[in-house]
Amino acid sequence: MTITTMTRWRGGEPGAMADAVRKAKRIAEKYDTEVQFGRIHTGSLTGDWLAVMRSADWAAYAKWQDAQVADAEWQALLAHVRGMAQVIERNVVVGVDL
Repeated sequence: MTITTMTRWRGGEPGAMADAVRKAKRIAEKYDTEVQFGRIHTGSLTGDWLAVMRSADWAAYAKWQDAQVADAEWQALLAHVRGMAQVIERNVVVGVDL
């Protein structure tokens, strides 16, 4: 089972957003969380950014959630990104083992 958080952002210059996600990836990986990032190119959400963070299970997800609150570098990065882009929605998906 995986726990996947998908956060859709609107705004932000492409280079600055990519730089921020590179930093986010480095921080998240310290807490066993995988990061993917991309820009939506079709449909009504064209131009929005999608940040996907995946944890192996609920325990790993909890570790990452606790770390986000306690990690000063993460908090500073989040404040920086919120200054240039807006969170539009966030979804948490619990994977089904097939």
